[in-house]
Amino acid sequence: MIKKIFKGIILLSLLGLFGCAHVQKPITLDSNYLKPGKKVGVLVANLPEGSFMPAGQIGLLDYAIISGANGDLEEHLKQVKANDFIQTKNQFLNILKKRGIKAVEIKEIVDLDKLPSNGEKEGFSVKNFSQIKNKYDINDLLVLRLVNFGVTRNYYGFVPTSGPNGFAAIEGQLIDLNSHQLKWYYRESLQNAISEPWDEPGLKFPNVSEGVYKAIEQASFALRQKFTATGG
Repeated sequence: MIKKIFKGIILLSLLGLFGCAHVQKPITLDSNYLKPGKKVGVLVANLPEGSFMPAGQIGLLDYAIISGANGDLEEHLKQVKANDFIQTKNQFLNILKKRGIKAVEIKEIVDLDKLPSNGEKEGFSVKNFSQIKNKYDINDLLVLRLVNFGVTRNYYGFVPTSGPNGFAAIEGQLIDLNSHQLKWYYRESLQNAISEPWDEPGLKFPNVSEGVYKAIEQASFALRQKFTATGG
């Protein structure tokens, strides 16, 4: 129980930090950008581990109870892999190539946490990608990121008030590597209802996995749609 409470303290503390952190506003891509003559790198950031994220009016003891009741689900989500999101990179490469843009694949999966910081300034990338610029000889970089994914469920205290949903939070940013100014920025969290029966640990939660994969797929589609729709 102490371990569950400690985990709850960490989670709620992080949520508090996130609430105070700088939040970049959406930036619409200029309608003239997607035209021939440019050279753009495309990378996928390192993938997160799947997680269970309860939402609602939850205290520390409530979280400990919720976490204890969903221990099997939490362990299962750690095993769910989001490798299909990497294919999003190929889809964006094709989008750029069809517009006559020279698209450069950044083959390695980049761990954003290991990149130098640019600080938090509105309209600019938080991370410094100069090493990518120098290695691949590019001026613009498209960064595709699966921020988080897994299952979320609403609670009042430790009592669930909704069924579980698969979710995926995604982020896309187009960065001018000469200045690190953002030319495009989009971030959204999408949810997908999980079909019943969902609570089947003995069967390795097949409906949960399907719901999570659908949420990731929908998030990837939304990212592509937003980029091309704003590009004219």
